[in-house]
Order: sequence, then C-alpha cells, then structure tokens
Amino acid sequence: MSYEQLEHIIDEVIDRTKKLILFDIGAFNFGDSIIYKTNIPLAEVYAFEADDFNIKKYSDYARRFDIKIINKAVSDKTGDAVFYNSTTSSSGEWTCSGSLLRPTYKIFKDLKFNDDGIKVETIRLDEFCIQNNIENVDIIHMDIQGAEYYAVKGFGETVRPKLLFCETCEYDSYHGSLTLEDLDNLLFSLGYEIKKRWYNDTLYILK
Repeated sequence: MSYEQLEHIIDEVIDRTKKLILFDIGAFNFGDSIIYKTNIPLAEVYAFEADDFNIKKYSDYARRFDIKIINKAVSDKTGDAVFYNSTTSSSGEWTCSGSLLRPTYKIFKDLKFNDDGIKVETIRLDEFCIQNNIENVDIIHMDIQGAEYYAVKGFGETVRPKLLFCETCEYDSYHGSLTLEDLDNLLFSLGYEIKKRWYNDTLYILK
C-alpha cells in the first residue's frame, strides 16, 4: 500500500501543520518510516523493529531522516519473547517476514524461517508512551505478520491513534494469529471503525 493511497485520507483526519506522533511498527528497512517523515515533516516518527539484522543493515540511513529507532517487538506484554526471523531461500539474507508467532510452514513465499527463533525484547505501547512522555499518538502503521491483535491489546486504556493502518492478510501463515474478525472486533470495542479495506490491508479510524 503506497503512501499516496493513504494521503487524502490522512488529510481528512490529521492536521499536518501540527507536530504529530507516528509509530511505524514492524519497520523492516524503515522505508515506510522515511516516506511518512518526508511527507509529514513535523511528525516525530518512532520505528519499532525487532530483528537485529535489519537494525544493523538499515537503521543508520533511517537516522539521517531523524527517525527514532526502537529495537523491540510490540506486543501485549513487556519483557522478552522468541522472534521467528526469516530469510529468502534464494539469497540467504534475513528479511521482512519475521514474527513473534511461529510460522505454520517452514518455507513459503520464497521464505525460510529460523525454527529456533531469536530472543528479543518486547514492549506494550501504553508502557512505551508512559516511559517516553508521549500523551497522544496520531498515526500507527503496523505490519507485524499476524501479531497485530496482540499489539493492539498492548494499547491498554490510553493509546488511541486517530488512524491505524494494519496489514490484515497473514492469519493462515502463523500459529496463534487469530482471525481478521477477532482484530476487527477488538478495534470496534476500542472505538474504531473501518475507513477502507484493501485486499491485504485495512485502515481503521477512531470514531
């Protein structure tokens, strides 16, 4: 999903002339973080990425854009967990489909997963905001391979972004990922409605 497809919807809800807080969760190579920062220059962009490989390879470039890098996985618990990082079977390089949830297949979509996983730190977003004196989050962009439900549980009673963009297509690929209906119902209970649904993604808006 390109930024251009979201831009007019963002402008309906968000005043880009004001200082904004934006979370990019599952940032991979920080490409989306950079696009948001370039198009919304007053935003403070926090990019959450669990995989050390991606941090080492891509974060220096992202910091040139004043992206704030957080080397943690977002979840419903603060602590540590196993993260199942992935590699493309052709290149052998760790890449973008890692998840806190164990994959249902060892190889799919040209991806091969680390069966043992790696230990990563996890954070709830409500606790992260308290720790960093963040009162309001305006936009969250989330692509965490089936674990979106658990990240939203970590919103607690305080984190309510005006716009929440989620990848919503990987429920059969990871154990414990629940269903799209589960995610929808959780967000409805928190005061959200569906603004637009694409084939792989959904944009929720706070009513």
